[in-house]
This record gives sequence, C-alpha cells and structure tokens, in this order.
Amino acid sequence: SKRIDEPMRETAETSLGDFAPMPALQGDITLERVTYRAEDRGPAILRDADLAVAAGEILGIVGPSGSGKTTIANLVQGLVVPTDGRVLVDGTDIAHISPAQLRAQIGAVPQDVQLFAGSVRENIAMGVADKDPGRVVAVAKFVGAHDFIQRLPQGYNTVLGERGQGLSTGQRQLLCIARALIRNPRILILDEATSALDPATEEQLLRQLKGSTRGRTVIMITHRLAPLAIADRVALVMDGRVERVGPPTEVMAYARIRMAEASRGQTVPAAPSSRAMIG
Repeated sequence: SKRIDEPMRETAETSLGDFAPMPALQGDITLERVTYRAEDRGPAILRDADLAVAAGEILGIVGPSGSGKTTIANLVQGLVVPTDGRVLVDGTDIAHISPAQLRAQIGAVPQDVQLFAGSVRENIAMGVADKDPGRVVAVAKFVGAHDFIQRLPQGYNTVLGERGQGLSTGQRQLLCIARALIRNPRILILDEATSALDPATEEQLLRQLKGSTRGRTVIMITHRLAPLAIADRVALVMDGRVERVGPPTEVMAYARIRMAEASRGQTVPAAPSSRAMIG
C-alpha cells in the first residue's frame, strides 16, 4: 500500500545540549573497529568489529547464539555504547546524535516481542502521531496481519491482554512488525522477528519487504535460511567477530563449514525453529 511508503510527516524534536539536530536519515550504517563489553572487565561480546551497510541494502546477519548478533542491533540503535570504536549513521558518530531522534527513524523488532494491554489498533499505532485508521489497516495488510485481526472478536478494537495474551507468537510478531513499519523508518532491524511465522506467511512478508524497501536499510538477524532469500549480502558473526561479509550463497557455504567446526570443538546452541537452518 502506498500509505506505508509515504514519508513520515512527523518531525522529531530537536534536543538541546550536546546533540546536533538530526536530518532525515539516508540509512548508511558503519561499525568501525567496535569492541563491546557489558562490564568494564568482562569478556568482549564484540571484538574489533568492522561492518558497513549501504543505504537501501538488505543485510542478513547469521551466526550461533551468543556470537554478538543482537549486540550489533543494539549498537545501531544506541541502546548500548561501544567500549572502543565508533558506530556511524550517514557518516556521523551516533555518540553525537540524540538517542530519541535516532530511534525515531529506526524500526526494530526484537526477539522477545513486546505488546501491551490495549487494543490491536493502539498496539500497531504506538508512538506515531498519525493514528489514521486507514494507515493502521494498510500496514496490517502489508505484513499479512489483516485477516487474523478481522477474525478477532472486535477486529482492530479487540483489547489484548498484557504481552498480547490470547495471540499466537507468530501473530504477536506480525503486530510488532506492523508497529515498526507504520512509522516508515529509514532503518528496519528484524531480530529473529519472523521465526514463529508459518512458511507461507513468512514468504509473503519477505516478498513484500523486498519489493517495498524504496531505499530503506534492512538488517535481518536470523538462525534460519528463509529470511536470507531476500538479502543483498550476509554477514557471519562468530565469537564476537564479523568473520565474513558477502553474497548470501558464498557466506552461507562458508558459515556451514565454520559452524560445523565450532560444533566439533564446542556445542553450538540449537536454533529455535525446526525449519531450514544453518548448519
């Protein structure tokens, strides 16, 4: 639907103090020699990581659990700060950007999807000034959630329990993806965000995302092969390092070898889905 791809009309407030006003993002992301430790003397979760994502690119990030994939997503959003190195968006160190302004242009769907007690409509439109019902329906149709919402007792006005009780995990994921997209973010981060969808729904959603990026930068963190079908490039993260970045088929072939080696030397945690996986 056209409405989802219309530029956002809301403008983020300018923060005072150390932060410069932030223009609309293009969506270039660069990690420069980034090391991240959760504690000062703790182990490095990410070590000397270099990664460049071009504006409008769809990048898949793969690797075993605990390898540092989600940390990359958190760094890009400014949720955690590098111990060493820099994270740049459009060439600006995000240390100099207001976190609120940065996050206003990033849509992120974490592994543990969060819904709140409120109507389906309120959950999708959370955080946007334009709560036009037509826009909510358009984004729900776009992600493939409209049909199941229509079957709920009061449709879009159905009140959900805390954490979306009463919905399946896949349905909750679709609502959270709709919420991320309704703001038409320049950067979209999906962290295992389609893991509970049935294959047909996932394929339809991925096709929609691929066809409508229009310059949107997409980072997809996944254990599984299906989401990588729409990736322009894939990055393999192992033991806190970005080991290889390149075309999906080439990196996946390398990833299988590396993860098989890792599983011989140590146990690689199983992926959370029984569908096609890496390894």
